[in-house]
Amino acid sequence: MRKLLIFPFLVTFASIAIAGTEMRSWHRYIPPDGEPHFAFSVADYKRGLFWGSCGPSTYSLQWMYDFDLAGAGPTFRSGKISFQSEMDPAMRKQTPVSGEIRIDEEKKRIEIQLKVQENGAVRDFEGNGSYAINEKS
Repeated sequence: MRKLLIFPFLVTFASIAIAGTEMRSWHRYIPPDGEPHFAFSVADYKRGLFWGSCGPSTYSLQWMYDFDLAGAGPTFRSGKISFQSEMDPAMRKQTPVSGEIRIDEEKKRIEIQLKVQENGAVRDFEGNGSYAINEKS
């Protein structure tokens, strides 16, 4: 009986540790045109116990965007930012209406503050915020 009571606690505790909004896969590259680029993903996960195609999980992907920043930085304006949604079946690239992304390499942080257009209305991008940079290994 004691084991049955401990399992829900462990599942809840583990889900808190791995869920939330996070940045992943940070890396730099230089395409043939010679302009430096930065690429990364921002994803949001829901906490809890979920049953997916591969069995039980303690988190569920809510949304995910892959970003590409063109230029040396550390500040990228809307014209140098492109992104696409991993959840969008069309996987079309988008550019923000306004805003910027700033990289603070000393603090290993990235700040996203963008406005996007959806259904004719301008709104704050759902991934706005400050994230820790974890270099891709």
